[in-house]
Amino acid sequence: MNGEAWLFLFAVVVAALLLFTMIFFIIMFSDLECDYINPIDLCSKLNQFVIPESVGHALLAVIFLFNGAWISLLLNLPLIGMNVNKIINNRHMYDATEIFRTLPQHKKECFFKLAFYLLSFFFSNHSNIATQVHDRGTSCRRAKGTASYPQLMLPKHTKHYGGLFHMQEVMVDKVEQIPIKTPSILASEAL
Repeated sequence: MNGEAWLFLFAVVVAALLLFTMIFFIIMFSDLECDYINPIDLCSKLNQFVIPESVGHALLAVIFLFNGAWISLLLNLPLIGMNVNKIINNRHMYDATEIFRTLPQHKKECFFKLAFYLLSFFFSNHSNIATQVHDRGTSCRRAKGTASYPQLMLPKHTKHYGGLFHMQEVMVDKVEQIPIKTPSILASEAL
């Protein structure tokens, strides 16, 4: 795996952690609404995850910046801006005296972040797979020593065992051009 594949693998792990953090926040807010937890306990439990969540997301964006993953960085900038704005204005921590008044706003924010981290998880997973597939294709050409013609994986033969097909693949270095015989060519050959 190359560096870009490791980057997106790290992004998948971070997105999964942030996703589970938002699920925890939503469960805790639901517990507060149903009076299973009091506001002081809720705020003490959630406040310990607010800064690590923001730092983890910012760290991921910095890594995207240093590796030149511009699309991933641009997708993450709006949420980073929102987190930075909340920290600068000192509105990032939950206050037990105002939690019931601001609960709908906090829930909307958590659902927004949940959707964002879910999309980020799938985007990073797709980018990781695409990078590894691209890396595998270029490493096959590098191993052969040339990239002047494509290498294809074509089935050599197929065996039938009880309803299952087993294909043995063979590496083809060159694709031979087979002339296509149109009906007019066939008619001229028959004469």
